[in-house]
Amino acid sequence: MGVGLAAGFFGIGGGFLIVPALIVATAMLFAYAVGPSLVIVTTLGLTTASSYALSGYVDWPLTIFLILSGVGGAAGASC
Repeated sequence: MGVGLAAGFFGIGGGFLIVPALIVATAMLFAYAVGPSLVIVTTLGLTTASSYALSGYVDWPLTIFLILSGVGGAAGASC
């Protein structure tokens, strides 16, 4: 609960605090602590994105432009 309150108060992602907390509390390796954080972030992100899309708050032409630009930039950076 403290992590959630701090993340909400400071406007940061919970992974910023959850990963170090898992490492300290359970002596978990960093590589294993990142996994649960990514699952949570992905789940919450998809849920929020779906909610916005279904509510009509998504500017689809801009979204498609940003996605294609990101794919193009990633392809260009990998060359």
